[in-house]
Amino acid sequence: MTAAGFRTRKIKRADQTIGDSLKSARIHKKCSIEAVEEATHIRAKFLLALESDAWEQLPSEVYGRGYLMRYAQFLGLSEATITSLYEKERMLLAHKCAKAQAELAPTRSFSLPRWFITPKLVSYTLAAVLVLVLGGYLTVQVNKFAAVPVLQIAEPISADESPLSAVLVKDKQVTITGKTSVGAELKINNEPVLVSSDGVFHQTIELTRGENIIQLKATNKSGAEKLELMRLVAEY
Repeated sequence: MTAAGFRTRKIKRADQTIGDSLKSARIHKKCSIEAVEEATHIRAKFLLALESDAWEQLPSEVYGRGYLMRYAQFLGLSEATITSLYEKERMLLAHKCAKAQAELAPTRSFSLPRWFITPKLVSYTLAAVLVLVLGGYLTVQVNKFAAVPVLQIAEPISADESPLSAVLVKDKQVTITGKTSVGAELKINNEPVLVSSDGVFHQTIELTRGENIIQLKATNKSGAEKLELMRLVAEY
């Protein structure tokens, strides 16, 4: 208790966000944004978006997650910790968006006059809805079955780089990160790669000194394929 008779209480500091952790680690490492951009090949505006938790300013979820993992690795942060914080913030963001949409939804309701609804009208309406639902379902399934699978590469290339642009790697190994269609099979240089339930993949491969051509091939259940090539130049 103070002399004036007031009690003092300690204010608990809120948990750090991912952006707070990244910025604190960078400042502790005494690195400027420009230095990090040069070392990680991540554009400065995307680095600032990560430090500000401005996920909507990143090219896509796949690229955002790839940038986050690359930045955390550069700063020496725990990948498991950063991944846990990322999933937590995604859940909080989804909850906030759902709540905001619910608040914006119109609450005013109206009812049609009873004389307007007849048994015949109900039968016709239900039949039309059933036809539309079945037709839409069949269309979606046919398109999904026949469509070429998605294959996006987030690492080690940047969002504004072509997969065939030569990327310099100063190590014997490189981790390839990206996303493919759910249920698709993925091979890197003809070797099967484990794909998560949401289509995300991470695979570390060995590089030889000099130019390496990396082939990624996604194949869906109908046999449709998507092929991507990368040029990595290893200097170690």
